[in-house]
Amino acid sequence: MVFLVALAVAAAGIIVAVTSAGDGGKSRPGSPAVYSRIESLTNCSQLQAEFNTAAANYDSRDRQTCRTDLTEIDRTYMEAADKRMRELGC
Repeated sequence: MVFLVALAVAAAGIIVAVTSAGDGGKSRPGSPAVYSRIESLTNCSQLQAEFNTAAANYDSRDRQTCRTDLTEIDRTYMEAADKRMRELGC
């Protein structure tokens, strides 16, 4: 029982909404650390790798059984990486 509670708390920690000035104050699901990492990258190859990882995760999820929150997180990570690549002219 304690393990299940710890697992639920850990899962809740992963699915947090973050707000940053960079997105106009809109909430973004997922890890603030991932958004910070993406926003700090200046290497187009590394940004493409971030996008590809999020896309692979998104594509691998079974939309019928997977939590919608996880697919939304993957999608917003892809959007963040794409936006950063465009800012840098990648």
